[in-house]
Amino acid sequence: MPCVHFTGHLRRSGPSEPVDVRADTVGQALETIFQDYPELRPYVLDDHNRLRRNIAVFVDGYRSPRTDELAHALHAAARIHVVPALAGG
Repeated sequence: MPCVHFTGHLRRSGPSEPVDVRADTVGQALETIFQDYPELRPYVLDDHNRLRRNIAVFVDGYRSPRTDELAHALHAAARIHVVPALAGG
């Protein structure tokens, strides 16, 4: 079963521990978690249900392409990390 990890400030609004979910895509995994943590949704998704620009998603250590991150297919043992993207100068 895919496992979703949240880091940083996202843990304040979402699960503090990794969550196992039944899902075929990253988007389905997130929607499952939003059912229990609705206050997390606006930190992760924008008003058009797209991943916010300041959020990065990694599946099994690799960043999904920005064009289809939510549609990224998952295998049964996938590890998903949802992290705030770093900015700086």
